[in-house]
Amino acid sequence: TAISNEVDFLMISAITAEGVINAISQANEAGIPVVAIDRNVAEGDTVTYVASDNVQLGRRSTELCLQFMQSAGDQDTYNVVQLEGTPGASVTNDRGEGFSNAVDNNDSLSRLASQTGEFSTQNALNVMEDFITQYGDEIDGVFCQNDLMALGAHRALQNADMSVPVTGIDGTEAWVELFADNGSYGTLAQLPEEMVTTAIEQATAHMAGEDVEDTITIEGLEVTQDNASDYLGQYFG
Repeated sequence: TAISNEVDFLMISAITAEGVINAISQANEAGIPVVAIDRNVAEGDTVTYVASDNVQLGRRSTELCLQFMQSAGDQDTYNVVQLEGTPGASVTNDRGEGFSNAVDNNDSLSRLASQTGEFSTQNALNVMEDFITQYGDEIDGVFCQNDLMALGAHRALQNADMSVPVTGIDGTEAWVELFADNGSYGTLAQLPEEMVTTAIEQATAHMAGEDVEDTITIEGLEVTQDNASDYLGQYFG
C-alpha cells in the first residue's frame, strides 16, 4: 500500500531478517529508499541501518546482572539463565552473542541454561517456571533479551517466592516501574525515539543527495533503581 501511494521513503523495523525481503525488493524496484530500524534485514538495498549495537546491549545487560548478583552475595561463580528472543531475528542473534561474550570473558559467570521466550511475557513466564522447576536455587540471576520477557521472569520468580536479579533490554515502562521496589532489576534502554528521528534525518539527507553511513549506532542507556524515576519522567511522563 505504501509503495502504491508513492511515498518518499520507507522505514522498516522487521520482526525477522527474512520476513521483509519481498517488501524491500518491491520498494527497491519502485525506487523508494528504505531505512532499516532496530533490526537489520537479510536481503535488499537499504539506505542505512539505524539501531543499537545489540551485541553490546546483550553484553552490558549480562554484566549488569553480574553486578547485581555480586552485590547480593560473595560467590566464586554465579549461575545465570538466559531467555532468548525470536529464533532467527538479527536482534536475537546479536544479543545472544553479547551474552556469550560476557560469560566467556568473566570467570565468575556460568551459563546455567538458555531457552527462547519468543520476546513474549507469557512465553517467558512458562520458560522461567520450567527453569525454576529444573534448577531451583541454583539460579543466581536471569538475563532476558527484552523487557517483556523480564516481566514474565519476574512473575514466575514472584510466584515461586524467589528473589534473584533480573535484567532486560529495551527500557519499557512496565518493567522500569518495578525498579522502585527492587534494586536488583535493570535494563538497557534502546531510546527508540532517537532511532526514528535519526532514521528520518538520514532518509531526508539521502534524498537530498548527501552521503549516508551504512550503519548508525544509537547508544543504549543503563537504567536501574538509581535513575528509573528520571528515565520514566523524561520518556513516559
